[in-house]
Amino acid sequence: MPAVDAIQPNVISVLETVTPKNIRSIPLSSTHFDILCLHVLYNRTAFENILPNDTVYIGTLRDPFDYFISMMLYFPMMFDRFNISGPRAITDFLEDPEKHDASISIEKYALYSFTKNRMAIDYGFPLELLVNSRSRKKDIHKYLKQLDKELELVIIVEHFDESMILLKRILKWSTKDILYIRQNANTNTGNKEINIGENDRTRYRQLSEIDFMLYRHFYLKLWRQIKMELLFHEEVLYFKTVRKEVEDFCQNLNQNSTVLKFPSSEWSETFEITRGTCDSLMISEFDFVKKIKENQYPSLIRLAVLVVITTVALIYIEFRTIEKRELPIQLNVLQQEVRHIAFVKVHKAASTTIQNILFRFGTERNLTFVMPSVNAIYPHVISLLETVTPKNIRSIPLSATHFDILCLHVLYNRTAFENILPNDTVYIGTLRDPFDYFISMMLYFPMMFDQFNISGPRAITDFLEDPEKHDASISIEKYALYSFTKNRMAIDYGFPLELLVNSRSRRHDIQRYIEQLDKEFALVIIVEHFDESMILLKRILKWSTKDILYIRKNANRNTGNKEINIGENDRTRYSQLSEIDYMLYRHFYLKLWRQIKMELLFHEEVLYFKTVRKEVEDFCQNLNQSSTVLKIPSSEWSEHFEITRGTCDLLVISEFDFVKKIKEKQYPR
Repeated sequence: MPAVDAIQPNVISVLETVTPKNIRSIPLSSTHFDILCLHVLYNRTAFENILPNDTVYIGTLRDPFDYFISMMLYFPMMFDRFNISGPRAITDFLEDPEKHDASISIEKYALYSFTKNRMAIDYGFPLELLVNSRSRKKDIHKYLKQLDKELELVIIVEHFDESMILLKRILKWSTKDILYIRQNANTNTGNKEINIGENDRTRYRQLSEIDFMLYRHFYLKLWRQIKMELLFHEEVLYFKTVRKEVEDFCQNLNQNSTVLKFPSSEWSETFEITRGTCDSLMISEFDFVKKIKENQYPSLIRLAVLVVITTVALIYIEFRTIEKRELPIQLNVLQQEVRHIAFVKVHKAASTTIQNILFRFGTERNLTFVMPSVNAIYPHVISLLETVTPKNIRSIPLSATHFDILCLHVLYNRTAFENILPNDTVYIGTLRDPFDYFISMMLYFPMMFDQFNISGPRAITDFLEDPEKHDASISIEKYALYSFTKNRMAIDYGFPLELLVNSRSRRHDIQRYIEQLDKEFALVIIVEHFDESMILLKRILKWSTKDILYIRKNANRNTGNKEINIGENDRTRYSQLSEIDYMLYRHFYLKLWRQIKMELLFHEEVLYFKTVRKEVEDFCQNLNQSSTVLKIPSSEWSEHFEITRGTCDLLVISEFDFVKKIKEKQYPR
C-alpha cells in the first residue's frame, strides 16, 4: 500500500519505482507482501526487494494512440495545460507537441510526460532511451527483450478477454477468479468533443515511437502465446458468456435476487455469484484500497503471487477496457438497408457461415440469387477456375428483373460481376491467416494428402520442404490457377496469372492490384476477428442484429481424421510459398482495424452481439418440444426481435440444402 502521506491514496508513485519511503511496511499480521498492483514505475530490482522469489510478473498495454486519446479525455485538465481546445485540439497538439508540452521539449522532465511514451515510462525505460529514441533503437530492442523475459504475460486491452484466459491458464486460476465488471472504463470526464485528423495517428507514432515498439512487441507475443494453446477460443467464448451473465446479474440486483449458479463445464467447476460477490466486483478502486488498508491486507485476493504493472487511466487487474464516448447512436434500422451484394466466397474462410447470412437475408426479402448452370459439376459452386460467364450461371428467373445477390463460389472479376449485378451492388469478401487457411484446406480435403503423396504426422512439413515436388500446380505455370496450396485466396480474388507465377519480380504490380481491390471492396471480413467484422458488415449494409446472427458452418472439420504436426519452420516456408496471400491478408487485416477505429462504441456492440449470438446458438442447439420462442429485448444496438424454430432451421441448414431450396423457388418446374 502507498505511504500514509501519499498524495493519492490509490497510487504509490507516477514518477518513481517502489522505495521504503513511498510504501507502507509489511503488516504485523504478515511476513511478506504477496501482491503489488497499484501504480508505480517498474524496476525489477526494486520489485524483487519487496516480493517473494516466485512472484509472477504481468502487465498491460493498449494501442498507443487510443491510449493517448483516452488519457486526454480522462484528464481534461491537460487541454487547459496545453492550451488547446475545440474539436481540433488533438490535431493542434500533435502538429507541434513540443510547443504545448514542456515534458517533451525539456529532457529532464521526460519522466513527467503523459503524452509521449507514457507506457514505456511505466515499464521503467531508462531516461537516456526515452530522450534519444531515434539513435538508440538497438538499446530499446535490448530492453524490450529483457522485459520479454521478465514478464510472463502482457495483457493487450484490445484483446482483453483473450488475455484473461491466458492469465487464468498461466496462474492456474478458476473462471470465477478472472470475472470482472468494467471499472472506470470509457470515461470522458470533461465531456470533450474532439475530432481525429487524418495525420494525427502518424504524428503520434513519430512522437511516441517507443510506446509503439513496446505495444507491437507484446501484441505479437500475445498472439504467439495464444497459438500455443489448445481450445483457446472456445474457452474465450465460454468466458464472455459467463461474464456477461454475471454483469447482468450484478447490475440488476433486487430484493428477489439471491444467487446466480453456474454448472460445471470443461472450463470450470460449478460456482455461484452472490450479492457479496457483486459488491466485490463493483466496488470502486478507492473504496477497495481503503478496505484493504483498514483490514491490513487480508486474503481478499489470495490465490497466486503476482505483480501487475499498471498504467494511469489504463486498465489494471481490477479491469478497465476500451474507451467509450458518450455520443448518440443512430440505429441502422432507421436507414435504408443494402440489398444488392456480391460476396467473394473463399473456401475455409468462414465463407459458408457468411453465405448462410446472405441466403437468410435474401430469402426473407424474396431477393434473387445468382445460381450455377444446370450442368455444373458441383450444385453449390459456379466455378473454381473462372469468373461468372453466361455459360456457368443460370439466366435471371422469370419472376425477377435482375440478380440481387451473388454468394456462391466463383473467381472474382469486377467487370464480369458488374455485367450481371446492379450498379449499387456492395462488394464484400473474406480472408484468413494464410497458414491456418492452408492447414484447414488440407484437413478439409484429405484427398490432397494422397494426391501429394504425403502422410503421417510430418505430412505438412514434408510438403513444405519441397512443394514443387508434390504439387504440379506449383511447378507448372499454366496450372497455377488450379492450385489449392499456393496463393489460393489470391486466385479467388482474381489475381492475374502473370502475377501469380512471377510474384517475386512483380511486387509493385501485386501491390497495385491489392490497392485496386481496396477501392472495390467495402469490407473484407477477417476470420480471426469475425464478430468484429460482422458488426462492421451490419453497419455498412445498414442491417439489423438479427440479420447477422450465425451458427458456425463447416468449422474446424478434419474430414479425414488426419493427425498432423506443425514443424518449427512450416509457417515461414508457407509465407515464402504464398507470399501474395500474405500481402493480401496483411493489407485487409490492417484495413479492418482502420475501419474499426473510425467507429463509435464499436467494441460495446461487439460484446452485445457475442452475448446475443451465443444465446441464439444455445437456444437453437437445444430445441425440444417445449421450446417456443427466444425473445431478445430491444437495446441501444437493436430493436426487439424473436428467434423461432423456423429461424433456427435456417441458421443450421446445410449449404447444399439451402441452395436446393433457393433453386426450387427461383426455377420451379
